[in-house]
Amino acid sequence: MKLGDDPRRPWIVAHRGASAALPENTRVAFREALAQGCDAVETDVRLSADGVPVLHHDATLARSGLPGLRVGDLPAAELLRLPAAGSRNDRDGDDAIPSLCDGLEILAGRSRVLLELKPEGRAGRDLELVRRTVETLRAAGEGTPAALLSFGAELLDAAARLEPGIPRVLNIGPFARFGPRLRSSLERCDAVCAHVRAVDGDLIRGVREISRPLWVYTCNDEERVEHALAAGAGAIVTDRPGWLGRLLRRRGLAG
Repeated sequence: MKLGDDPRRPWIVAHRGASAALPENTRVAFREALAQGCDAVETDVRLSADGVPVLHHDATLARSGLPGLRVGDLPAAELLRLPAAGSRNDRDGDDAIPSLCDGLEILAGRSRVLLELKPEGRAGRDLELVRRTVETLRAAGEGTPAALLSFGAELLDAAARLEPGIPRVLNIGPFARFGPRLRSSLERCDAVCAHVRAVDGDLIRGVREISRPLWVYTCNDEERVEHALAAGAGAIVTDRPGWLGRLLRRRGLAG
């Protein structure tokens, strides 16, 4: 998959689907993101207790009504019956926690898919997350252009060993600063996805020096979008894909 690297036509990336309007990381949010005209859908991947990749941002299930449990505590059969974070559980299962397979079934052939790998901090489980995600993408076939994202460079390194053909994107947080260590991590990846507050002159120059696309998250107002555009972002991550598309079209930056 060719990554978004053209600031004249930045990708509109739907953050956890159309998550400003609908429960995040759900079938209904993914369908709405497609309807709003996004270029890519970003979603979060975790492992169930029995090793099934599921789409859920938080480590805990507090926003699904089970504050004492973590995603990795339950088998997939139980997780996939739970309401997703922020859902009202009134859409016949469309706002339940989906599996990665469920999400790919909706998005295959209709959108690029950006999968953020969410580690648990346990080496064995984290490597299993990478392996199971890569296996699921292989099974989905070439009709589903996908990239892997993570804040953990070691997870992306593991993915490169398993399947070097899948693009890898390093996420960096709001307080990250460009230096030798970050540069080394970025050189092993295909792009960087930076929190808008981390996007300063040093980061922009450093990313350009190593010829990596710069993506920016999460831009839900005009000020943040303008900052991303000024930095030359090739992809802009937003909870409001339809709104961002209209804004970019007014500037002649979207099809």
